[in-house]
Amino acid sequence: MRLLLDTHTLLWWWTNSPELSPRVRELIRDESNEVLVSAASAWEIATKHRLGKLEIGREAVARFDELHRVCWKGFLYFHAIAFSKA
Repeated sequence: MRLLLDTHTLLWWWTNSPELSPRVRELIRDESNEVLVSAASAWEIATKHRLGKLEIGREAVARFDELHRVCWKGFLYFHAIAFSKA
């Protein structure tokens, strides 16, 4: 199965937040699943940290190297649509 993690899901996974359900954690940990993260998430985390809106931004950026199994996708089309509406 392919899993596309949005920024919130990625941060919740990294911080072991209770916002992330046990089922979703299980799916992310399952090595038979392909975990996808958009490059827009890295941009969003860095931007929010720079603006002082995300305290864990620095640690989150440092953890990108830990994502051995995650496939980083480019700036996906649906992200471009979302930003154009903002």
